Amino acid sequence: MLADKGFVIVKIETGERSDREKSVFTIPKDSENMFAPLPFKCEFTEGKRKREAFLHIGLDFGE
Repeated sequence: MLADKGFVIVKIETGERSDREKSVFTIPKDSENMFAPLPFKCEFTEGKRKREAFLHIGLDFGE
């Protein structure tokens, strides 16, 4: 989905299991329109890095 929008996916990690309740997408300031709409429920937060985004999957994924 993100690759279809022209993004380059450089790394996918499984990381450690988390008890995070909600999925959160940390994205560069003022770039929500580049990522939305997503085919799943997700909150957006502003990150400090200009050219990177991080998606943290929460327990709500797939609801």
